[in-house]
Amino acid sequence: MGGTTTGAIKTGLMGTFKGLLERQGIDMRDGALLALDQFQENAKGQSFQLVVANDKGDPQEAVQKAQRLIGVKKGSAIVDPFRSGCAGSWPRL
Repeated sequence: MGGTTTGAIKTGLMGTFKGLLERQGIDMRDGALLALDQFQENAKGQSFQLVVANDKGDPQEAVQKAQRLIGVKKGSAIVDPFRSGCAGSWPRL
């Protein structure tokens, strides 16, 4: 990569944080935060931010959250949701 960019590079994380899949969502989030902290140590001045969204295990909610992560929050990438039903419902963004 060339020089550093201004502002944090944002990565979205979709997960379910309530109900039956709550533990998996929390573990996924915590693992992503740990990986990001470790990566940040070698980033040479570039900052990164994890933007977490709760899809509530609902495919329609997942679509809305994905659109918000890309459109409003200006995420560069999204880590797929835990539930395949939520990931399969995304529009081609």
